[in-house]
Amino acid sequence: MDILSLLGEWLLFTFPMYQGLMELDDYRNFFSKFDNYRMDYKKISPWFWILPPLKIILERNRAMKVIKKFVTSEHDIKVLMSFIDKATAWYYVSLGGWFKVVTSIYEILTENHVKLFIPVFLVLIIIATSSGFISAYYRIGSHRRRKMISKFQKY
Repeated sequence: MDILSLLGEWLLFTFPMYQGLMELDDYRNFFSKFDNYRMDYKKISPWFWILPPLKIILERNRAMKVIKKFVTSEHDIKVLMSFIDKATAWYYVSLGGWFKVVTSIYEILTENHVKLFIPVFLVLIIIATSSGFISAYYRIGSHRRRKMISKFQKY
């Protein structure tokens, strides 16, 4: 039962992430303008990741300046707000699923008195997390899309 619980929680991690990535794909056209304008603004150095809160603040400020350039109508503001709200919601749903995955892994390992607990725990978290990302990105990838179209055309 613990393994089924872990699998269910992994699905609750990876598929909300997949849904969020699909939503992002829908907004690709809207944000193509963003790509044109962002080159006008100096990138924030990756060294700021030493102080993550500062890096996030600087990136957000840069993004707001860029967005201000191309969001020119009330309709664009509504589209942008919809995007931000959906992306935020799916992020937190996926994060909640990830927390449940970590909890399940911990419970399985403690119930089974696994030796080398911390290394095994960390390896399993890395496997669960990376497989979730790989699954989500594979599902939105062009390779899978072409494969599905090819199968569809055979019928």
